Amino acid sequence: MRYLRLLLLWAVAGSLQAQDLPGRWRVEAFTPEQYKSHPQIWAITQDARGILHIANNNGVMRYDGVRFEDLPAPGGAVVRSLATDPAGRVWYGSQRDFGVIEADATGQPWLKSLVGELDSTEADFGDVWKTYATHDTQYFFTVRKIIRRTAAGYTFIRPERGFYFPFLVDGVLYAQEPGRGLFRVEGDSLVAVPGGDTFAQRPIFSLTATDVPGRLLAATADHGLFAVTAAGAEHVPSEAHAWLVAHKPYHGIRLSDGRHAIATRTGGVVVLAADGLQAEILNKERGLPNDIAWYVYQDREGGLWTGHDLGFSRTMVEYPIRSFDESDGLVGTVEAVVRHQGRLFAATRRGLFRMGRHGFEPVPGFEGDAWALLDLGDRLLVGGARGLFEWRNGRLRRLPTPEPAATVLALHRSPGDGTHIWLGTREGAHRMRRDGDRWVVTTPENAPTGEIRRIFEHQGRLWFQTSYTGLLRYEPERRFTHPEQFGRNDLSMHLVGDTLWVNDTERMYRYHAEADSFVMVPDFAQGSLINLRAMWTGTDGAVWLAARVGAHNRLSRMSAAGMQRYPVHQWLGELAMLSVLPEADGTIWVTHPAGLLRFQPDQAPPSVAPGEPLIRSVLLNQDSLWFAGMAPGHLPDFDMRPDARSIRINFASPSFGIGRPVGYRTYLEGFDPDWSAISTETFREYTSLPAGTYVFRVKAVGADGTESVEGRFLFTVQPPWYASAWFLAGMLLLTGYLGYRAVDHRIRVLRDRDRMQARQHQLDMIGRIGASVTHDIRNTVFSLGMLTRNLEKHFDDPEFRKDAIETLDTVGHHLETLVRRFQERPDQWNPQIRDTKLADTVRAAVRRALPEGLSTLTLRMEIDDQVRVPHDPDLLGRVVENLVRNAVDATTGTGTVTIRHRTGSAEHVVEIEDTGRGMDADFIRHKLFQPFATTKANGLGLGLYSCREIVLAHGGAISARSTPGQGSVFEIRLPAHS
Repeated sequence: MRYLRLLLLWAVAGSLQAQDLPGRWRVEAFTPEQYKSHPQIWAITQDARGILHIANNNGVMRYDGVRFEDLPAPGGAVVRSLATDPAGRVWYGSQRDFGVIEADATGQPWLKSLVGELDSTEADFGDVWKTYATHDTQYFFTVRKIIRRTAAGYTFIRPERGFYFPFLVDGVLYAQEPGRGLFRVEGDSLVAVPGGDTFAQRPIFSLTATDVPGRLLAATADHGLFAVTAAGAEHVPSEAHAWLVAHKPYHGIRLSDGRHAIATRTGGVVVLAADGLQAEILNKERGLPNDIAWYVYQDREGGLWTGHDLGFSRTMVEYPIRSFDESDGLVGTVEAVVRHQGRLFAATRRGLFRMGRHGFEPVPGFEGDAWALLDLGDRLLVGGARGLFEWRNGRLRRLPTPEPAATVLALHRSPGDGTHIWLGTREGAHRMRRDGDRWVVTTPENAPTGEIRRIFEHQGRLWFQTSYTGLLRYEPERRFTHPEQFGRNDLSMHLVGDTLWVNDTERMYRYHAEADSFVMVPDFAQGSLINLRAMWTGTDGAVWLAARVGAHNRLSRMSAAGMQRYPVHQWLGELAMLSVLPEADGTIWVTHPAGLLRFQPDQAPPSVAPGEPLIRSVLLNQDSLWFAGMAPGHLPDFDMRPDARSIRINFASPSFGIGRPVGYRTYLEGFDPDWSAISTETFREYTSLPAGTYVFRVKAVGADGTESVEGRFLFTVQPPWYASAWFLAGMLLLTGYLGYRAVDHRIRVLRDRDRMQARQHQLDMIGRIGASVTHDIRNTVFSLGMLTRNLEKHFDDPEFRKDAIETLDTVGHHLETLVRRFQERPDQWNPQIRDTKLADTVRAAVRRALPEGLSTLTLRMEIDDQVRVPHDPDLLGRVVENLVRNAVDATTGTGTVTIRHRTGSAEHVVEIEDTGRGMDADFIRHKLFQPFATTKANGLGLGLYSCREIVLAHGGAISARSTPGQGSVFEIRLPAHS
């Protein structure tokens, strides 16, 4: 067995470059202690959402990249096989059972048995060892028969002598019978495959398609590989022949890049080239948890999952990064790597190593730490803790140094003169010159002291990166100087082409030789280049960066097309990149504290964003499962019951490879003010959410900063009973009813009060009107009394009799007018309009208003005696009489009352102006011309109201303007034509 392993490793290594080992893929192992379930793994598949399903002796285990959960099989059976159809549904086969994974109303997945759909005579079939599913057909394989399920029902494919394993290749099912060979299943029949009888006594355990149409690759248990074509079957002389025969294949698949992966019972996994000739072994020595492999499956991100008898593992077989570490003979932290005369050399803190046929081997004679390497073509210079050494023609010799115990940390060859070498030591900078086979060491004048870590030469100037004093510059015939802005020790220096770059912990600077200054480059001024380890130009002219961003290592390629990132954190974890060696063929070597990585970017797939985060479960009050994560069809809306005090939402993005989530951002729409910061927690918990509708949103963030599409979960928090819609509606109705009754009661009270106030007001008005009428009648009675008392004394006097007759006539007219005033309604006045001299109407009205004259007041009439205005003299006279009387009442002392007339284009205007006490604007706006509104102590407030109604009956208008303390003007406008 040991001989076979060594033979295979030798053959595999011989197929590569003579000096390069293949290296290791990154392997992530999952042990039973991690997933807390049975260790035996039988099958692996992925559903439509990316969740991994793993068949074991406990049933089906689901893994979303964060959590494991067990789905027990009916009857506690061992699940032997799994398959995912094109729609993403997962089908299973177990002991005496088969079925599909469904979800109940809460999203809880469960294994739904379909055996009950069979006739009872077909229900005894033993273990279902293989399950396959196409878009419309499912095959459940047993040794006795193949159960074929379609929408039309079940049919059965029965062998003559039993079955070996079947295989579904490009939608075609192949079956093998002992003693008969290989067949193709067509409907319910078996059709012989050309050359299929080759396998009558050779059980096939892997059958996969190849890059050649119509060519299949078959792996047998005891006879190696065969190519199956329309012409028959022929043996394939693979490098893996001896390994496969020795370790017995059990299951195989074709990888997405055309290669083949075959699980073996005792030798791990064999990865074959597309044609099956070249091989690479993936076993315990190369990173697998053990060598017993029962199943292989490739996920959507290219990772190869292997099911073992003690757990399962994932290998990144398609990402072009390989690692080398102590198991390959590379011991110690790798500080530098260089290719010398075709062979790779590595300087570590445990010595000097070179890559050999079977691993890295120490260079004989070198002891102590190695820090720096410099290839001179015919020889290799090595700087270390014990000085400087030269490797030449397979021999190592020590070279002179300024101090006997100098530690050489940096080496630089001057491009202008290949015989001159600069050394950077812990003590300072020195220069060496080769003279034939001898080396002469000198120390320049004013050379700096202290630790020199890196040396660059740019346009005739030498630049030294120190550990403690910052950046130094040296020019021939001049002293060492410090650029003022770089007197710190947190610097990194890089020469890309003809451009010198310097970065500190936050910014990048570019050196301009003409101005002899460093200028900050804004594109880099965001703190994204902290711990920049290397910067160089690739073979295609693009600029590469090797940096540590946050907690993650990253290789980035900058070109005109943009930035392409290549995360290497899954190989390095928390380890830091130390140095980088780019080679002419594009290969990039990265050194780190635990070893060495080889990266081939031309074979790397583009960066892929993490998968959409899935809502895996929702818990209420920390323990009550509300949603179990697997939605039937689509994710429904959920109503959170009122008594729930808290809600916990668990989520995960089922990503397993490059770009897998390293954090999550969440946002509860309707509650959170904004998206959260990136967190590694895969749950969010909220307590005492107010009633309302919420949308929980979550994004996964990859190591390179790319974000996934967001996952969503919509739910509604129902209000408590006392805040529910029906309760609030009832309370609203009750409040409305009570409010209505209160308002109605208030209205009734106010109406009663208003009615009483109106009645009292009416009584007051009646009293005031009665007083007025009494006053007028008293005056009339007084006139009649005076006439009666003088009648006997002066009856014989003709003048007295004449005056008595006039007095009686006036009293009668006055009484008639008084009666008519209280019988008429102002809104029913019907003026008898005729062209009448305005002056006559005004003079008569003035005489009635001022029977005894104006005493000290001045009355002015500015009216043409001949002007004629259409009007009713009696009614308009009442208006003028009332206005003049009001003007006289409002004017005291030696004031003036003026009556004027002017004619417009279509109207006559009569103004009565006084110089009395005036009125305020509020009274004019709200009370003037309204009934029962007055400023007189004993007035009724009916005069101006009557005036307005008379003027309106004439088709005119009346208005007033006034200034308190200065007087008022009443303006009557009458139409020019009746």
